[in-house]
Amino acid sequence: MESKADRIIVVKTPEEIRAEDLERLDNFRWIDDTFARSAFKGQPELAEFVLRIITQIPDLIIDPEMFKTQYDAKRLAGSRSLMLDVHAGDTKGRKYDLEMEKSDASPERTEVHVATMIVEHLHEGDRFSDLSETYVIFMSEHDSVGNGRPVNSFSYRNDDLFKGNEEIEKNIIPHASLRGRTHILIVNGDFKDDGSEIGKLIHDFKCRKADEMYFPNLAARTRELKETKEGVDTMCMAMEKERTRSGEEKTLILMLNLMRTQGWNAEQAMNALDIPASEKPLYARSVAHAIAQQKVYAPATT
Repeated sequence: MESKADRIIVVKTPEEIRAEDLERLDNFRWIDDTFARSAFKGQPELAEFVLRIITQIPDLIIDPEMFKTQYDAKRLAGSRSLMLDVHAGDTKGRKYDLEMEKSDASPERTEVHVATMIVEHLHEGDRFSDLSETYVIFMSEHDSVGNGRPVNSFSYRNDDLFKGNEEIEKNIIPHASLRGRTHILIVNGDFKDDGSEIGKLIHDFKCRKADEMYFPNLAARTRELKETKEGVDTMCMAMEKERTRSGEEKTLILMLNLMRTQGWNAEQAMNALDIPASEKPLYARSVAHAIAQQKVYAPATT
């Protein structure tokens, strides 16, 4: 077991990080939110294509002015921020939240997304009747509902009316007894391709390779992000933005860059960064280890 006196801070070089990111990129699928956000970014026609298949709304046309990816929805001061993977509105005034969900789409999470969409689009002075028709959609990695259906649709219902009906209570039959304007759609990622459009879409969203996809537009976008220099650089930047480093790692990277660019020794770099005397032995050991490994660091950006 490493003692406190022997502990060092280990950070990866940009080259090591790049190699890991390339491997991660190779394994990305559309159902992975990091990839989906980049794949849909600036591509309203792709979102329109996917949403039409899931919602079965043939006249769905995305308004480019109402299309965003990685949208930070936080209208209420002090409320929790919620990052939406794909947030869109169509020319009929309907609103959409499309989420990639690696774990099961829990009832609690769906309720939070529904509430967020309502707050986001009902403004001061609006009447309740002005509320837009809203679709909250989860592309789930597995069969979150557990009934084998490719898509499960949920709306408001009269519990007393349906009480005792086992099929409805088990969500085997979609039901709606109130004319609610909010629809929750949960896509079953375990659904096996049956040749239908939704079956093909689920298949493509779980594919790693463009050559194995059914839909040419999804395959083309996959190739662009995985096989072109511009696309690979875009994905690596997206992964870098999501990367988290500890405070110690950030400080060590700053030290190493100061030593490299300013020609300083470790003591000078530590003094410039106001590192407390009690922590200097840790950083001195960590710098020595990095130099021994012949690592060169680029400026820290996060």
